[in-house]
Amino acid sequence: MNSKMTCRAAVVALVCGILPCLGYAAEISEASTSANEVSEASSNESESSEARTQASEVSEVNSSESGSETSEASTSESPVTVSAGFDRSSGTYGSNRTSNSLSVPVTLSYDTDNYGFALTASYLRQTGPAGTFAGSRIRPVGVANPVVSESGFGDITGSVTRYLINDDETGLSVDLKGEIKFATANQSRGLGTGKNDYSVEATVNKDYSTFGVSGSLGYSVLGSPGSVVVSGVQQNIILHNIFYGSVGATYKMSESTKAELVYNKQQAPEIGEFQQKDITAILNFKLSKGKSLHIYVLRGFAKGSPDWGSGASVSTSF
Repeated sequence: MNSKMTCRAAVVALVCGILPCLGYAAEISEASTSANEVSEASSNESESSEARTQASEVSEVNSSESGSETSEASTSESPVTVSAGFDRSSGTYGSNRTSNSLSVPVTLSYDTDNYGFALTASYLRQTGPAGTFAGSRIRPVGVANPVVSESGFGDITGSVTRYLINDDETGLSVDLKGEIKFATANQSRGLGTGKNDYSVEATVNKDYSTFGVSGSLGYSVLGSPGSVVVSGVQQNIILHNIFYGSVGATYKMSESTKAELVYNKQQAPEIGEFQQKDITAILNFKLSKGKSLHIYVLRGFAKGSPDWGSGASVSTSF
């Protein structure tokens, strides 16, 4: 009896000793599980933070690239260009009297990938025998006419150019231009013929790195003034349509300087008069982004050309 009670007491004691241990183990297990959950949450949060950091870096890169592209686009050259300058010439044009002319043209142009548009207005001053038209190769009938000076606004010229080929890889470009000379100048003062002229011209250029060649061919439909009084002199002027053209060569002296030499030829606008032949030497300077300087001198080799000429112009894009 005593032995059985002793055994029961031992079992009870053993159970009472084991239960607290099991509870403690459970607490340890729960604590371990909680720690694992905290670790996983921390790991997930760390990964999320890294993902946010990477996303932020990508966003900054994209923003930087976008800003760079925007900046480049904003600093690109404008298609709108304004140029202004002067042209001077002097010659006898087959007579024994000298005519001098000065022109101050201003040109507004707009370019796209496929087309170019230009509008030119000028102020003229002409000194020569009465009956002479400014800027023309038409001789006055009366060689003994008095020398007069006339000045004022000249004709307005508008043109549209179609860029047919513009291949940077081969250096080949082909353009086709249509042009109208609007008769806005004063005819009675010899500043214009008083008639519209219409021209079409094709130009081909080929660049070979440092060197280049060019050629052009054009045709003009000239308006005939007929019987007119120019600077007090009666004239009967009948003009004919003409062909004209040029050949040239260019040399790239530096990144900002280019030299050109161009030979021009034009048919006589009147029967029995003289054709035009001259050579023009040109220097082009790139002053800065969107700005350039153009200087030229001309030497005539026919009675229809001035004996000499010169000019300069400055262009700027905005």
